[in-house]
Amino acid sequence: MLQVALLSGEAVTSIPVQEICDVRGLKQLLNQRHGLPPRFRQRVLAHGKYLEDSATLDSPMDLCLVLLSFTDVLQSQVDDLVAAAQQGSMTEVESMLQLPQDPDLLDSDDCAALIMASKAGHDRVVHLLLEAGADADLTDEDGCTALRLASSKGHVEVVRLLLEAGADQDLADRNWRTPLTSASKAGHDRVVHLLLEAGADTDLTDEDGCTALTSASSKGHVEVVSMLLEAGANKDLADENGRRALTSASSQGRVEVLRMLLEAGANKDLADENGRRALTSASWKGHVEVVRMLLEAGTNKDLADENGRRALTSASSQGHVEVVRLLLEARAEVDLEDGDGCTALMSALRQKSRADTDLIDVFECTTWMCLLKKGFTEVVRLLLEAGANKGLDENSRTDLMSACYEHPDVTDVTPVPDAYTPIIKIDLLFARLSSLAEIPENLESLSDDNLFKKQKREEKQADFAAAQRDAKRQGKLSFFSELKRLKNLDDKTVRSLNGCRVADHILSLVPDAERFRDTLRLVKIWAKRRGCGYSCLHVDTTLQALQHRDIFADKKDALEKAALDAFMENCAPASTVIRQ
Repeated sequence: MLQVALLSGEAVTSIPVQEICDVRGLKQLLNQRHGLPPRFRQRVLAHGKYLEDSATLDSPMDLCLVLLSFTDVLQSQVDDLVAAAQQGSMTEVESMLQLPQDPDLLDSDDCAALIMASKAGHDRVVHLLLEAGADADLTDEDGCTALRLASSKGHVEVVRLLLEAGADQDLADRNWRTPLTSASKAGHDRVVHLLLEAGADTDLTDEDGCTALTSASSKGHVEVVSMLLEAGANKDLADENGRRALTSASSQGRVEVLRMLLEAGANKDLADENGRRALTSASWKGHVEVVRMLLEAGTNKDLADENGRRALTSASSQGHVEVVRLLLEARAEVDLEDGDGCTALMSALRQKSRADTDLIDVFECTTWMCLLKKGFTEVVRLLLEAGANKGLDENSRTDLMSACYEHPDVTDVTPVPDAYTPIIKIDLLFARLSSLAEIPENLESLSDDNLFKKQKREEKQADFAAAQRDAKRQGKLSFFSELKRLKNLDDKTVRSLNGCRVADHILSLVPDAERFRDTLRLVKIWAKRRGCGYSCLHVDTTLQALQHRDIFADKKDALEKAALDAFMENCAPASTVIRQ
């Protein structure tokens, strides 16, 4: 037997030799069974000599036990202990603890050795410090415990040691972050498992009101979400912003997490504090699979949030074609208005007008052309096919007209229902030539040979000449409208092609095409300044006015007179053609 007594002679205990093998084991047994101080504050003497912790105890003997208080140390010694713990230096930490030194003293930065070792993941150092009696719930200046920091970093063994040492699994820092919320947000599933086994509260919230489930759902940590649901976490609990696990997962496109939440019975139609619902958020973000899953789960597809936004208007305004298609297939109402009074069709037209004003300014596009560039035509097509109302609003405007008015540079919009070409700031050729693979950049290549069916050249030329003679006799300016052998050209195509071909023909008759263009531009500026509506005047009438020079009678503008001279010099041949 090993007889252990204090220096005063008071007997402590008798221990069979076979239960222990060395002095270290004896000290640990005395600490655990008899509540004596940690081994670093114990000294064992045999025959008046101190025994090292590594000394073997293999035979019966009488042992004297001395209990020590912590030694007063310098601040530099405390700093050294914390630094050694942070670096994971077992030898140095062991040596300093043998002084014995208090492991809970804070260094110059108000950090404790256990906190730094836990944060760094040095499990062996953490074990030493806990054995030395370090406080497992000691906090740093931010209120963080060793367990909270180790959990956020995913140090599984450190977390295990701290929990075994009795660390509080629900103790939060100053931002109300608990070990479980930190581990769940970071996706450390093994740490979450340990904390849940230790009885961590699944529904505690951080300063933002986020629970462990909300955080894990938002980040898409499938295993963590599964464990939290099995542990009974409240699946519909909202944070301070009203965000719930389901809305967070839907907004972030976390398909697998969403599936588990729906299977667990989460309410799919609840809204957050801002009124956002799962389907609306997913539709806005364009998460196709999330939208599909919510629709299959029976969510209300037409339900509006507190701002009046609906799933279909949200998807339409962002141009998410597949989401719009899914919602329409689920029979979402196409003409329901949002909080701004916009239907899905109106949202598709006007949203990009507001968002892409710089693009419109640069390319001088209309709202419609901007929508074409951004691929919104497919959304508009789907909505129209679904029967979206494209009628007039309370101001007698169509949706497209209203969208145009959204642009700051638009002062008025006039519908031209019978226009054959798009009325925009750039000239577009509008024609369907099925005999051509593509419209060539050089319009001169649009010769009659490319437009006729295959037949003898003599016959084509004869028909063409006859058509020209008929056009002249009737006073018409047309190259194609009397030709019956053109291939697949309708009236709209003929009129569109005539415009550019007439312009090219006129330019081919003037002596200097570039000067002719410049002169026309100057005349247009002149007409615009005087409100003459040059673009609406017949060119031959303008020429007659120029010939009489009445327009310059009361002006001394040298530039305008120079423009007149240049125009008259270049326009003689062209005026003949125009009057024809």
